[in-house]
Amino acid sequence: MCSSSVVNSSFSDLYSHSNLQFEIQYASIVLIWYDWILTLPMEVKYIWGSKIRVSTIIYILCHYALLGNILYLFAISHMLKPRASHTYALLCSFFCDTWYKIVGALSILGRAAIMFSFTARAYAVWGRRRLIFAYLASIWIICIGLDIAHVPGLRCVGSSSIPM
Repeated sequence: MCSSSVVNSSFSDLYSHSNLQFEIQYASIVLIWYDWILTLPMEVKYIWGSKIRVSTIIYILCHYALLGNILYLFAISHMLKPRASHTYALLCSFFCDTWYKIVGALSILGRAAIMFSFTARAYAVWGRRRLIFAYLASIWIICIGLDIAHVPGLRCVGSSSIPM
């Protein structure tokens, strides 16, 4: 039998971990909105007012893939469940798992754009050395490949069905 102190200890650990997870997500969302409010006039002037280039696409992917944080917060707080009329457990699981996969896809796009930007900057700073580019590009390809392989196995409860 478990003693009550062990049960209370594990409950408080679970609560504090869950609470910390929500606090981190709320803090990141506040920073995202703060950044968007501060930079919106410049974004409209320099990004939306110009023709579409590779740099524009990279900016949009870096900037707007952060919406995945908001969707992730909704998913972990169970706000993405179907309405009360859809009471079947299988439907609820499918619906939530689908949202997790959408969040995962958004994070891949954002991560790919950030890593592309970092690789291009490092390549330029290091005098366009091909060895630096090959090293960073291989890391970039491996990370994105692992992310893409991981997303189909994402689910709401438990770990991914695709082990890494």
